[in-house]
Amino acid sequence: MAAVPQSLTILTTIGAIAFAACGDGGGAPVAPATDSAPPAAPPPNPTEVAREAVDDWLSLIDAGSYAEAYDTASDILKEQVTRDEFVSTYEEGRPLLGTVRSRVFRSATPATTLPGAPDGDYVVFEFDADYEQKENAVERVTTALEAGTWRVAATGCSIPRNRKACSRTPPAHGWRSMSGSR
Repeated sequence: MAAVPQSLTILTTIGAIAFAACGDGGGAPVAPATDSAPPAAPPPNPTEVAREAVDDWLSLIDAGSYAEAYDTASDILKEQVTRDEFVSTYEEGRPLLGTVRSRVFRSATPATTLPGAPDGDYVVFEFDADYEQKENAVERVTTALEAGTWRVAATGCSIPRNRKACSRTPPAHGWRSMSGSR
């Protein structure tokens, strides 16, 4: 086997380096490939998404848009009460509370089981609320995940025993048990 002249080996090496530097052969160097896509955002926190649904729903209730609130509610709530019953209960009961003066987030408790409800994904929210006619109320709003969307499944208002009773508060979901009987 004949020896390859050293000058040919050097030229071949220089040519290979030059070709690599030109990238696609078009003469301009090509930057090394990098992942230029921005990092993917973390998936949304289910409790935060459910909270947005609660805030939207409470805004409808506070505005007196009871029929629209019912329309956005979960099937669980709709199985318990008709639209007309829901609207009339709020129309009769909400004035007893008066306008909401403040509502402060207290807690959010995720759950997969609730008494009388089918197993599923739930978040139970509690708020400290003051109304014109009832102060120191505790509002409880339960959301259910249905077909990928958080919807209000139950609501209620109570006052601790050492405070005035909130007995005429529209119980929203307390009309009937969550077992499905009408």
